[in-house]
Amino acid sequence: MSAYLVWLVLNDGVSERVTAEHVNAAEEARVIDRVLIPLTLGEHGRVGGPDSSYTVTGTLSSKQAMVRLLDEDAPLADIGICLHSRAAPGLWSELHANDMGELSDINMPPCAPWCAVRCYAPEYVLPTWFDAWTKTVGMALLRREGW
Repeated sequence: MSAYLVWLVLNDGVSERVTAEHVNAAEEARVIDRVLIPLTLGEHGRVGGPDSSYTVTGTLSSKQAMVRLLDEDAPLADIGICLHSRAAPGLWSELHANDMGELSDINMPPCAPWCAVRCYAPEYVLPTWFDAWTKTVGMALLRREGW
């Protein structure tokens, strides 16, 4: 298993290395219970408390994951997590589908493992926990080598 995950935001090209020290264990457990397990069962994941308007849809496998964060029914972001180099080209293309010039000019995916975020909402609309949450989702999958 890799010691770090490359995390990047496709809209502005921000990138950093995320390690286990960046992730809170309690938050990771919540992501597993409320997001990853429901997605494996074909259900919607939930972020926040029972009255939260945030839901998560998506697919998980041993090599990749593609999840979408929604606020009510409005998409906020797609998060692609690549755990194996064979999954990179297809996942990268999926994240760049219908790009109308709003994404940065990063042409190639980084070496796996990586977590790439494509935001549909402006930064000021995203919840304050958004960046940390996307990193936690990526690390939770990396530590389990997929789902």
